[in-house]
Amino acid sequence: MNPRPALSGCPSNRVGPTPPVGRLGKALQRAGLCGVPPLPAVKALAARWLNIKAIAKAAFAFICLAGRIHSRGELMNANSKPPERPAVTDASPASRSVHVVVFALFLVGAIARGATLLLAQDNERWVWLDGLVLLLAVLTTLTGHAQRLPLEKVLFAGGVTAFMGGVVMAVGAGTGVPFGAFTYTAKAGGRILGTVPWWLPLIWVVVIFNGRGVARLVFRPWRKTRHYGFLVIGLTGLLAMAFASGFDAFANKINHYWLWQAGQGRLTWYGAPWVNFLGWLLTTLLILAFTTPFLLNKKPQKSPPFYHPLAVWLALNGVFVAGTTAHHLWAAVGVTAAASLGALGFALSGARG
Repeated sequence: MNPRPALSGCPSNRVGPTPPVGRLGKALQRAGLCGVPPLPAVKALAARWLNIKAIAKAAFAFICLAGRIHSRGELMNANSKPPERPAVTDASPASRSVHVVVFALFLVGAIARGATLLLAQDNERWVWLDGLVLLLAVLTTLTGHAQRLPLEKVLFAGGVTAFMGGVVMAVGAGTGVPFGAFTYTAKAGGRILGTVPWWLPLIWVVVIFNGRGVARLVFRPWRKTRHYGFLVIGLTGLLAMAFASGFDAFANKINHYWLWQAGQGRLTWYGAPWVNFLGWLLTTLLILAFTTPFLLNKKPQKSPPFYHPLAVWLALNGVFVAGTTAHHLWAAVGVTAAASLGALGFALSGARG
């Protein structure tokens, strides 16, 4: 009896030239299904594709839901009649005082860190300022949003953001997905459960909250449109990619927190593979899909532009520009400065709309 013929692309015992490898054969080889009878092999491939397709559909559904919730919430606020004395915030005077003090300390810390990067010859002596500036950035981000939203919602959204960001970074360190292969160094500091440095989940709180705040300023003239929520979410993802361009150069080439394993001969961004930026985009969209409903002000009132996220965003990027300038990383300087100036210009223009 003649053996059942192998599918195109699978190895066979036939003597002679190897037939050309088709797309199905390549897929079978990657899936390890060569030698399996044709019908079961195709069924196995279809099952795997359906699983991937289902995950993609679920993620897309979450993002669409978040965009619709965001748009509807803004439409309700924009079309509502403001009260005679619009209360922009329900925060107490004590809460506002705490926010002002924390924000001032953050600005002082960011300026001090930028000065040490530009003027000090020994960066190792001042690297502790990075952790302090990050903690102050998280505190001023949360207290700033608490001026317009209930504190419990802000804290819950911040906790979810930090948790999801930490999980994604842990998966990335172990598998190389979705950022690319890299390993943390001892300089990254203590790790949570031996996986992720303690400060990395906090980065996502700063990026998501403030990037979204900048995006809301940019698209403020379109807040009455049905696509407003999708525009805000999409721009927040792009701003996260811009943030990563300065942050990765700063953390990798200046502080040496991790080592990339992109391989020689590949086009990289200071050692980081380009898929790293796609990972930042996808992670941002995923986190926003879960946290956006908690970051909406559902009270029917019109509020003035909220500039605090823009100030935090520019201050942190200013630290990156100072560090990359001191170490002559000119591509990172140009991209970070251009992205910051662009965000500033479009945000100020949108805020007047």
